[in-house]
Amino acid sequence: MKFINSDELIDKLNTNSNYRYDFSKLLKYNPQLEKYVIKNDKINDRIIYDFSKNENNIEFTQSVLKLYFNLDIKIENDRLCPRIPNRLKYVDLMYTLLKTTELNTDSDDYIGLDIGTGHVCIYSLLLYQKYKIKSIGTDIDVKSIELAQTNLFLNNIKDEDIALIINEDSNDLNMYHSLFERIVKEKNSYIGFTVCNPPFYESQLDLDTAKSNKTNNPNTLDLVGTDLELFTKGGELEFIGRLIDDSCSINLKTDKFKWFSSMINKYSNLPKVVEHLETKKIWNFGIFELSFKDFESKPVYHSSTSRWVVYWSFQNFIPPYQISRLKHSNLKFVNPPLSEFVIVNKTDKSFILKELALLNYIKLTASEDKKYVRFEAPDMVWSRSYRRSLKGNKRQKISNEESQVLTPKEPTVIDIIITDSSIKIHWRYGASYKIYESFTSWLKRKSDENK
Repeated sequence: MKFINSDELIDKLNTNSNYRYDFSKLLKYNPQLEKYVIKNDKINDRIIYDFSKNENNIEFTQSVLKLYFNLDIKIENDRLCPRIPNRLKYVDLMYTLLKTTELNTDSDDYIGLDIGTGHVCIYSLLLYQKYKIKSIGTDIDVKSIELAQTNLFLNNIKDEDIALIINEDSNDLNMYHSLFERIVKEKNSYIGFTVCNPPFYESQLDLDTAKSNKTNNPNTLDLVGTDLELFTKGGELEFIGRLIDDSCSINLKTDKFKWFSSMINKYSNLPKVVEHLETKKIWNFGIFELSFKDFESKPVYHSSTSRWVVYWSFQNFIPPYQISRLKHSNLKFVNPPLSEFVIVNKTDKSFILKELALLNYIKLTASEDKKYVRFEAPDMVWSRSYRRSLKGNKRQKISNEESQVLTPKEPTVIDIIITDSSIKIHWRYGASYKIYESFTSWLKRKSDENK
C-alpha cells in the first residue's frame, strides 16, 4: 500500500519560494521596471518598488507572470490587477488540501471551479500552468469573460482545459445555487474545490475607510477595479454567507463537489463566517492564513497584508490540522477540532497491529515496513460496549457483502504513522469526531500498557 505523504506536501506549501520574487532578476528580464523603482540599494541588496500606482502594478504583474509562469497576460488599466503572491498561495493551498484528503494515490479526475474569475482568469491559469488542473471559470460580468477568453487565447489554452461560463442567473438572494445545480446535472467531472475572491467592500465609503486606516507607504498597493469587482451588498461577509447558503442548496449526498472555499479580507469577519458555517451545521471546515510577513525584510517582492481562506465540505474527508487551524491568532477559538494526535512511545510498537487485528474492522492495511497503518472501522469497535454486543465476545469479521452495503460516508478511516519515538494518529475520514477521539484514547491506553 502506498500512503500519501501529507507532511511532505504541507512542507512544500509552507516553504514555496514562488511567493517571493527576485527584483534583480525581474529588472534584467524587463528593464522598463527600473522607472518604477524608488530605491535600489545595491550595497544592502535591497530594492524598493513603487506599488502606489496602478500602471506600476500592471507592468510588474505581467512581468512576473511571464518570467515565472510563461504566461502572456493583458491586464486592463480599469480592472482589478491580481496580486500574485496571495493568489498563488491560495492555489497551492487548495492543491495541497485536495491531495492530502485523498485516500488513494489514484484519485478521481477533479477540476477546479473559479467563482468570479475576472478578466485575467488568474486562478484558473495558475492551476493549469503549475499543476495541470483543469477548471471552469465563472463571472457575472460579460466583459470580464470576453477579456478572459482573450488571455486564454494568448496562451493557447483550449476550452477543454479552462472553460468559461457567464453566470447569468446570479442575484442578491441566489448567487450560485443555479450554477452549482447546473454543474451537478451537466458536468461529468468532479469539482475538487472552488476558489473565490469576493468583492471585499460594501461601498466606496467602505473602501475609503479601509484605505484611511492603512499607513501610506510604497507597499500600499493601488486598488483599481470595476464596481462589480470591488463592491457587493453587505460586503464580503454577506457575500460569503450567501455562498455558504448556496452550497447547502445542493443535494448533500452528491460527490460532485469536494471542497468549497473563499478568501477573506477582514480579520474581524473570521469568527462571523465560522458562526455562519456552524449555524448551517457544517462541521467539516478549515481556516488558513495567507501571510507573507516573513519576507518583508528581503530584497524581493512581497505582500505584507494577510488574507485568510475558509473552506468547507459536505463530504467527510478530514484535512490535516496544519492547514485547517489558525496558529498565531487571538481567534484560535474558531478552529475546528484537532485531527492529529501524537503518542510519545520509545518502546516496541509491534503491539499496534496485533491489537488492531483483534477488532471488528472493515479493512486493515500496512506498508511493507509496518511504519504506516490504515485502519477502517464501522463504529467504536474497540469499546467495551461494542465488544459486549458481539456474540461470545469474539471478533466477527465483516463480510464482503456487508462491507459493500456501507455507504462511503459511514466508515472512520485512521492512518497511524509509527516512528522510533512516537505514534502519530491522523484522522483521515469520518463523520464523528467522538469516534476518532475514542480511538486515540484507546490506543493511548494500549501504548501505556506496552511501555
